[in-house]
Amino acid sequence: MRTGSTQNPSTRRQVDASLDVVPPCATMADVYDTLSVPLEDVSSSGESWDAWQAAHDKAAEACASCPLLVQCLYRAVVDGEVAGYVACTSPQERHEIRNRLGITVGNPDIDRIAGVRTAGSPVDHEAVLAARRANPRDTFAQLAERLGCSLSTVKRHLRQASSRPRQAGARHARTAPPSVDEVLDVFDEVVGHAPICALTA
Repeated sequence: MRTGSTQNPSTRRQVDASLDVVPPCATMADVYDTLSVPLEDVSSSGESWDAWQAAHDKAAEACASCPLLVQCLYRAVVDGEVAGYVACTSPQERHEIRNRLGITVGNPDIDRIAGVRTAGSPVDHEAVLAARRANPRDTFAQLAERLGCSLSTVKRHLRQASSRPRQAGARHARTAPPSVDEVLDVFDEVVGHAPICALTA
């Protein structure tokens, strides 16, 4: 685990937006596009799983070596929700990081909150949970109709949510944004990628 949070506040890590770098996600769009399909919607066998896993490995390596990683991670966790794989994290991992930090962010994707999606795009886990929270009296079939997905997709996501144990690490909501070091420390707890630990130590 990192020890950056015990440093003198005047020497704490800052987010620096002045770097003039093209991040790998901009040059490897096909890899990151593959990861836009949530893992639970990827077949557990066959080519789709192999393609997803290969893309995940490439993206993790590319993100971990990117000089913009710290800035990207902080913004993706603190400034607002973004879609897909970002800064060595999935949307679910970013949600857990925020939970442990005691922060919430606005989601600019109004269509996703409302359960609207473009034809053919997968329904992600958070969209199903948001639709359930917004429509607690709907049957599973009604939720599936709202989301434009199959009944089995709704059941799978809700079953997965109910089977997850509550995270003991959740903290009370806070009023001040977390420091970069706090975000990195919780990232280490949740994701535990050795490359980012080495890069940011």
